[in-house]
Amino acid sequence: KMSKRFSFDDPENDHGIGGASPSGLNPEYNQFAQFGQIDLATVAPALGVGTSAGNAGGYLYETDLFKKRGFGEQLFFYTGTSYLAGVTLGGTFGLLEGIKKARELDTPIKKLRMNAVINGITRRGPQLGNNLGVLALMFSSFDRLSEYARGRDDYFNPVVGAVATGALFKCTAGLKPMAAWMALMGVSGAVFSVTTNREEIKEDMAASPFWSKYLPEKEY
Repeated sequence: KMSKRFSFDDPENDHGIGGASPSGLNPEYNQFAQFGQIDLATVAPALGVGTSAGNAGGYLYETDLFKKRGFGEQLFFYTGTSYLAGVTLGGTFGLLEGIKKARELDTPIKKLRMNAVINGITRRGPQLGNNLGVLALMFSSFDRLSEYARGRDDYFNPVVGAVATGALFKCTAGLKPMAAWMALMGVSGAVFSVTTNREEIKEDMAASPFWSKYLPEKEY
């Protein structure tokens, strides 16, 4: 017995998706209806769906949100940004200083005036950039050493690292300059730590019997 020949025009062979007919036999048929049954939690986070609202930092996985930068990444980031910021600020200051000196020159030659401006930029820019780069390099190293020595990764490590950086940076200038730089760097490290670890500090203060009574109550 010969089998029946298949034809798309035959309603018996026109089952569509899930047995529903995509042809004109069923006007209420929606070929995208089954997409509503997809569980978005199973979709890759790279597509931007199925993740919690707290992961707003553009991370691929939610666990990456709580990962700290590695030592190499932190070292290059702090040193590079500090150097570029120092070169920019120092170059701007050198530019203003060079323009002032160029106006004071009693000569009509423009090349000499331009040379004074360029000398100001090239002298102040790299000088400040190098100093800030060295400070960032030392701070990153002491920050990580403090973490290893204390065995804790918290907001006290940047303060310890900043104080140690100030002490080493001015250790050959005498006790008074070294103490002044330790205080200056300690305050800077405290501001940096509070800025970058605000939520962690709030949680620790809320858990402390002493500080919890000074914090405002949460509104639910």
